[in-house]
Amino acid sequence: MRFMYKFTIPVEQGNAAHADGTLPEAIESLITAAAPEAAYFTMLDGERAGILFIETDDASHFTRLNEPLMAKLDAAIDIIPVQSIDELRKGLRKG
Repeated sequence: MRFMYKFTIPVEQGNAAHADGTLPEAIESLITAAAPEAAYFTMLDGERAGILFIETDDASHFTRLNEPLMAKLDAAIDIIPVQSIDELRKGLRKG
């Protein structure tokens, strides 16, 4: 299954992690561990944020991704199942 993995990092923790060098390390570790199809970084509600698209059938994969982000950066994380337009069309077919 494909998932949208969205995280936000509170400003204070993000600033501290940027200052001490742990922010880029945490992001690189996440990208390496997640192996996303795509990854985008932005600001959401004034906080640093990332949106990754991940293909996995192993729910434990998220535990390995979540714990370092929450512990190191106090990140809030949303994991949302998503589908491609072709998958949507298949699901909408009658019969």
